[in-house]
Amino acid sequence: MRNLKNELRNKSIDKNKLIEYGFQESKNTYIYKTRIYEEQFEMVVEVTNDMMTSKLIDLASDEEYSLVDIEDSVGEFVGKVREAYEEKLKDVLAKCTFPNVFKSAQSKEVISYAKAKYGDELEFLWKKFDDNAILRNKQSKKWYAAFLTVSASKLGISSDEKIEIIDLRCEKEEVSSIVDHKLIFPGYHMNKDSWITIKLDGSMKTKKICELLDKSYDMTRCSNAWVLPSNVKMFDVLSYFKTHKSVVWHGPKNVQVGDAVYIYLGVPYSAIMLRCKATRVGLKEYTENDMEIELVERYDKDQYPLPVLKKYGLTNIRGPRSIPEKLAKYIDKSH
Repeated sequence: MRNLKNELRNKSIDKNKLIEYGFQESKNTYIYKTRIYEEQFEMVVEVTNDMMTSKLIDLASDEEYSLVDIEDSVGEFVGKVREAYEEKLKDVLAKCTFPNVFKSAQSKEVISYAKAKYGDELEFLWKKFDDNAILRNKQSKKWYAAFLTVSASKLGISSDEKIEIIDLRCEKEEVSSIVDHKLIFPGYHMNKDSWITIKLDGSMKTKKICELLDKSYDMTRCSNAWVLPSNVKMFDVLSYFKTHKSVVWHGPKNVQVGDAVYIYLGVPYSAIMLRCKATRVGLKEYTENDMEIELVERYDKDQYPLPVLKKYGLTNIRGPRSIPEKLAKYIDKSH
């Protein structure tokens, strides 16, 4: 009989999933039986409390086939039987357990907060490091948090105790002022110019950690600002907005109501000169991706000319596109 305690490291058994998988319950014990390898063997998996064991029965002799658990047992037949056995065990473990790596109360609070607010689940990306996980923004695909289990000494603390930590993104200009090497540390295993690390041991209040997590998440958002090119020879949009509040325009597919929409005017201006907001999207008045935009602000042609736009990452304005995050921040700060 094999005790699966090593396979259950950092995992918890889901009793409901055991039943769904086909386990039979009797007096708080769950038993699953199935035949493998051309039905010559019966695999038996038993769960009692939080312990899981398995064994393989040779149906020809009705005795346990222990060779699969002896590393020195070699040969083509035992190798194939072992392969079938291991494959089925992996399936049971994958479908009847869930990760339970982070044990501290604060880790669980922060993980629950992220799930409730953003709908994000932990992703365990590294098989060799199954006590590390990340949270990812589903839209941008960027990480905004990493949960890790490390030795306290990795943070410069004089202790070899294993602790749970969280890595979060942070604005570069804020890192030096926020890191104090007591509550907030330089980003562990991350770019220390733009990540910070916090112990999840209650040293810092959970509310504050969640506020920093929100800021980290915001740094991974997809751009909600867009730029539209306009040929002034074809349409004098500057004059149009002197007598109209809004206009229907061909826009990008992913634009949402409330998004900022900047209009870039070509020669002779070669500059962003209008800021609008999307008030209706998904229109089909002229094309499939029409939207209604409303004027918010006008700019002088010298405020955001093409050289400035290129400096902040906007080098191609041939059609509707998102504004680079770097440029969006620059425009917001220059207001």
